[in-house]
Amino acid sequence: SLRDALLYYTGAAGFCRKLQERGSAICAPSISETMTFRYTAARLPEQSCTGVLPVPNDLALEPGGCILMTGPNSSGKTCCLIMAGQLLFLGQLGCLIPAEAGEFSPRDRLLTLFAAGESKTGEDSRMGMEVQRIRLLRSLMTPGSILLFNEPMTSTSAAEGAQICTDLLTDLARQGIPSILVTHFNHIWPGLEADFAALGLSERLHSLVMIALETP
Repeated sequence: SLRDALLYYTGAAGFCRKLQERGSAICAPSISETMTFRYTAARLPEQSCTGVLPVPNDLALEPGGCILMTGPNSSGKTCCLIMAGQLLFLGQLGCLIPAEAGEFSPRDRLLTLFAAGESKTGEDSRMGMEVQRIRLLRSLMTPGSILLFNEPMTSTSAAEGAQICTDLLTDLARQGIPSILVTHFNHIWPGLEADFAALGLSERLHSLVMIALETP
């Protein structure tokens, strides 16, 4: 056990050294009693150590809140979603993170869904596999969980996929479970906004639109 702890701490120190060498800000996130997480000028850890230093972003989510993240291809939606999960995970491990400032409320489970392929046997479609995984996530989630979805339901019609995503996010908000959903269903917002308003949860819903910046 001491060997494993030593490997972790030396690895964490090496990670922070790489961030400093690249010119990325690093901080020790604090425990928050009011936010699921809040990060200022944060970067995706794995991209901050190699290649071009990514553009920093602010990201915040209150308890029971929901972020609908949209934007064009290559605008960083998926990277921002992964960043949210990785910073929360690293913070709970006690590691410094690539951000100017950060705070979080510890989660007992970080549950994710990224676009699924078809089953190996071919018996289930991509949509069928995603429905099964969503059912599994719902069985695993607790009041202390956070759920991250990356472009689910893209294998069905836009109307059906948007409705499923709307129902899913509305149900999670009703239960007070924070979530982020990345989607190309840009038309989902009005219906989602109306459903949250009908439940008296408008303050929990947030829209985050990513844009792609031209590099010189």
